[in-house]
Amino acid sequence: MVTLDLCIGIQPFADPPTWGDLRNVSVAELLHAAPFELVEGVREELLGLPDFRPDLLAKGLREGRFLVSGGHILSQGFALEKRT
Repeated sequence: MVTLDLCIGIQPFADPPTWGDLRNVSVAELLHAAPFELVEGVREELLGLPDFRPDLLAKGLREGRFLVSGGHILSQGFALEKRT
C-alpha cells in the first residue's frame, strides 16, 4: 500500500505553480523506477498514468468528494505488487 500526496497548487492543477520549484510525483515514474505494477487504485486519478484525468480530480474537489489537508494537499492511496 502506498500513499502519495498531490499538491493542488502545483501542475497539473496550477499553471504557473504557486509553490516555486516543487512538483507532483508521477505514479508512472514510480512504477518505472521500481519493479512494481499497480494492482489497486483509480487510474484516472493517478498522475502520470495514461488514463489520468485532472478534470475528474478537479470535479471531485469541487464536489467535496476528497479530504484535502490544509486546502492544498490531496492524499491518495493505491496498492503495488512486486513484478516477478
